[in-house]
Amino acid sequence: MNPQGKEPGAQVPLPVRLFRARLDELEAALASGDAELAALVKADLRRDLADLPKSNVVVLDAAPALAEAGKDAFWNALSPREIGFLRQTVAPVLRARSAADSKGMRFEAEMVEGSTALLRGEVEKLEAIQESLVAQVAELPLTLGVVAREKDFIEEVLGSRWWVELTRAKLRELAEQLGPLMRYRQLRTDGMVHLDIADLTVIKETIEFGPSHERLTTRAYRERLEEAVRNLLAVNPVLQKLHAGQDVTDAEIEELATLLRSRDPFVTEELLRRVYDHRSARFVQFIKHILGLERLESWSETVTREFDEFIAAHNTFSAMQVRFLQTLRTFILQNRRIEKQNLVEAPFTRIHPDGIRGVFRPSEIEEILTFSRTLVA
Repeated sequence: MNPQGKEPGAQVPLPVRLFRARLDELEAALASGDAELAALVKADLRRDLADLPKSNVVVLDAAPALAEAGKDAFWNALSPREIGFLRQTVAPVLRARSAADSKGMRFEAEMVEGSTALLRGEVEKLEAIQESLVAQVAELPLTLGVVAREKDFIEEVLGSRWWVELTRAKLRELAEQLGPLMRYRQLRTDGMVHLDIADLTVIKETIEFGPSHERLTTRAYRERLEEAVRNLLAVNPVLQKLHAGQDVTDAEIEELATLLRSRDPFVTEELLRRVYDHRSARFVQFIKHILGLERLESWSETVTREFDEFIAAHNTFSAMQVRFLQTLRTFILQNRRIEKQNLVEAPFTRIHPDGIRGVFRPSEIEEILTFSRTLVA
């Protein structure tokens, strides 16, 4: 259709895009009279300028403009003229700023654009930005330890309830907590091996509880439950005995369980197992966990830790073998089961046409099967 080729559109460097997005947010904040937000955005802009490499030739050429923008008086008396100066003269210099974490910078830029759309009441633009932010969050791999620490917040952001009463403060929290993790996003492109395994963040369910069938995310329900138990501690003798490390009878535990089942948040052992991702713990163990008396490791944490230790103990495994084991870990976390037949089917045949038989020796296969079945059990 274009035999002579097509001229590419002008590409705005990410640091420049982020700086200009902040200027848009600043203008919107000043127009709405939000002095607190305006002060925060000014601090962000000055921090961007402070991050410029001093010895870069672009920065050296723009030294007079940057010196002007570095004065406190310039920011104290900010007017449309000063903002225009920042947009036209200073913003292009930001191309000299490092964009090593391009994914994180893009995420922050879209957050800032979302904040501006919220201030201006641009509903359709805000919805489009929301979809983009959620799609990026959904690509965070929960099997990675540094990401897993934010699992609860990620689950909440992926749910629709978090976005119902959106505020600028929530958007800033989103950028601060998840922006640094964006570098770990696992992009789905045609050039990558497709494992046919849904991202773990997608399958997390909300919790339905109580006679009115109220629904909450696991994080929100857990917070409500833990607050209810802490409040009850002051008046309930069974909880007080547990907290003091004293023995309690089965009848007392049943009395406590009946009480918590009959009042908000209507706790059951089944709900506790789902909320805390632990398939075998008993009611009293969850209560002790909430009271801080003993820590219950979630099943996904146990699986991840055991696989990490298994791989570390077999430090002679090749890159393909390690990749196979990481896929197996994700499969178990996703399906909570494993059979020998699974290991010669997709997604494992995507790694080798013969599945596990093409990657490991027979003795290693038996060891892996025993290890996996023990975890599942």
